Amino acid sequence: MLVTARDIAVLHQTNLTLVVVERAGHDPIRAAGLLLVHLPSICSKTVRTTGQVWKLSAQVKNHEDPWDELKKIAAHQNTNVKHLFQANRLTMKELARNPLGGTQPPLPL
Repeated sequence: MLVTARDIAVLHQTNLTLVVVERAGHDPIRAAGLLLVHLPSICSKTVRTTGQVWKLSAQVKNHEDPWDELKKIAAHQNTNVKHLFQANRLTMKELARNPLGGTQPPLPL
């Protein structure tokens, strides 16, 4: 629809709002979720005298390395990343403690 001149011309002429979900991976649940998340904002920003096109997307990204995030924090604090890690890491005793209050250590992942 976004590549058809007639459709876009009519959209402009009629001042309608078009919501398009892009890059949801042909997953209707993801598309519906995106719409539900953005719908209140779209409704509040819709103007009757202006045609609008809203393009929603859910890009699947790879994970980010926590060490890289720690490097950013260290750079922001003008310190060495290794020193920052040493100052903030858990001790072996803290790692072995069950955060839910039991006596069993957490299972390794």
